[in-house]
Amino acid sequence: MVEQHSIYRLKLLLGEKFISRSKPIGRKVFYSVNKKAVNEARESRLIEIYSGKNIMQAYKYFYEAPKHTTVYSVQGFEAIHKLLQIFPTDILKNAHQKQKNRNIILKGFANRKALSVLQSVSPEINQSHEGRAVGVKLIDGDAFMGPCEILCSQHTFLIHDTAKKRVLVLREKTITKFLYEILSTFYDNSENMKIFKINDYWNELMNKKI
Repeated sequence: MVEQHSIYRLKLLLGEKFISRSKPIGRKVFYSVNKKAVNEARESRLIEIYSGKNIMQAYKYFYEAPKHTTVYSVQGFEAIHKLLQIFPTDILKNAHQKQKNRNIILKGFANRKALSVLQSVSPEINQSHEGRAVGVKLIDGDAFMGPCEILCSQHTFLIHDTAKKRVLVLREKTITKFLYEILSTFYDNSENMKIFKINDYWNELMNKKI
C-alpha cells in the first residue's frame, strides 16, 4: 500500500515537472528536483497557510526581501512572548543578520508593555538585534495585547496566530499594496506617538548587563 501511494505521488510530481527521472543505471533510477518549476509554482500561489514547524518558511518573504524593502509590523504582547519560544535562537540570529545585510527597514507598533519582554531576552538575541533598521511606536492601554503578529510589505502580507502556530500569507499585489498604504499612513500620521529607538534601547540593556 505504501509503495503504491509513493508511486502515485511520483507520477504526480513527474506530471507537474517538479521532478525529472534519469535513464536507468543498472536496476536503479534516480530522480532530481526541478528547482525552477518548484519556484515558479511557489510564486504563482497567492495564498499560503503554514503551521507547526513550517511557519518559519513564511517569514522568508520578509527577511529575504529585496534590499531596502520597508516592512510594517504590528506585534501583540502575547505574540512577542510566543515568538521567542517558537523560534530557536540560531534561526532568529540568522534572520536578523539577513535583515541587516539587505537593509530591510522595519516600522511597527507594539504595546508599551512589550518592553518588559525585551528586558528578559538573552544576550545573544540582544546582540543580533543591534544594527537593525527598526522603528517602533508604542501604544498604552489594552491595544495590541493578543497573540497575533502582522507583517506587511508592498508585495506580501502575513498574519500569525502564535497561540495556534498558524500563519496565513497573502501575496495578491493589489490587496497587499492597499494594506501597506493603510499601515504606512497610520504610522506616518500618528504624530502624537514618538518613535521608539530600539537600537538605543538594546545598547542600554547591554550596558546594564555588563
